[in-house]
Amino acid sequence: MVAEACARLESDFEAESAHTAPRLLLVHDWPLTNARDAPIAYLAASPVIGPLVPFGYRRRDYFSEAGDAAGPSYSAVIAAPGHIVAKLEKEQAAQGGHYPPRFVVGEPATGRRRTDTTAALKLLHTAFPVLPGDAASAPDTVPEAVEEQRRARAAASYRLERGGDGERASRIAASLSDGYGCWIPGGSEQTEFLK
Repeated sequence: MVAEACARLESDFEAESAHTAPRLLLVHDWPLTNARDAPIAYLAASPVIGPLVPFGYRRRDYFSEAGDAAGPSYSAVIAAPGHIVAKLEKEQAAQGGHYPPRFVVGEPATGRRRTDTTAALKLLHTAFPVLPGDAASAPDTVPEAVEEQRRARAAASYRLERGGDGERASRIAASLSDGYGCWIPGGSEQTEFLK
């Protein structure tokens, strides 16, 4: 009877452990410091895996709440408990498709640094086409995603505002997400916002 109860407790523990095992989660608009982030602020306690990449630029406007600050925002990959990731995924699906997704669920976190970092970089490439470290192994040809952004930029002939380095990177990220990310002045390979 005791052995049967112990076996039942062990199986329940294993099932609960599998449910709460950490998963990689790409979070847009990081850090979680705005008033709208209060319900998910606990995610900031999760470890960040890999670098932060620019996501956009937070502006203060009429709808901003007290305490919301203007400035750059980033995309980050964190290792969050699996049951929380499942809850966030379900809530995001219920919001409908008129808002861009804030969370992208990745693979289960393995606890092995190299494996988790590789999976995190794969997720980050979906948020921003060029990551720190990509220059070390630059391809001979320009990636199709970059070419597509350049064509969109040239078609719209949109010029980015000049600002500080942090602000410029955030505005570039916002422009990339809107399809105005790159422009080739005079056909050169150097983009306008890198001058």
